Amino acid sequence: MVLKLRLGRWRCHNNQCMRKTFVERLSSSVAPFARRTSRVAELVRLFCHAAGGRVSERLLARLAMQVSDNTILRHFKNYARGVGDAQPIRMVGIDDWCWRRGDRYGTIIVDLERRKVIDVLPKRSVEETATWLKRHPEIEIVS
Repeated sequence: MVLKLRLGRWRCHNNQCMRKTFVERLSSSVAPFARRTSRVAELVRLFCHAAGGRVSERLLARLAMQVSDNTILRHFKNYARGVGDAQPIRMVGIDDWCWRRGDRYGTIIVDLERRKVIDVLPKRSVEETATWLKRHPEIEIVS
C-alpha cells in the first residue's frame, strides 16, 4: 500500500525564528521522514527479533512487505539503541548475534527484568563487551 499525503505548510513571519517553514505533523502512527508507518516498523522489528534477517525478509515478502535483510537488521539495531528507561539496569543477558551466518557475529545485550533488548554490539569480542560493561557500573548480575 502506498499512502500519498497532502500536508499543510506554513511560513513563520518572525525574523528571530530559525525555522522559516513548518509542516503539519501527523499522528503518532507516522514518524517524521519515515518510509513506513509505526505499525509496519514494529512488525519488522518483531520479525527480526524472532527470526533474524534473511528469514524475516522471506516471511515479510510473503506478507507483501518488501524489506531487505539489511534494512530489517538496521531497524532492529536502531530500536535497540533508542530503547531507554529511567530505571537503572540491574540484570543483563549477553549472547552472540549472527549478522551473517559463518561470517560476522555480534553481541546482543538484553535486560532480563524488562525483557527488552538494550544494545546490539557490532562485534563479538571480550574487549568490546568489557568496555560496554564498564560504561554501565549499575549492572549487578550478568548471565
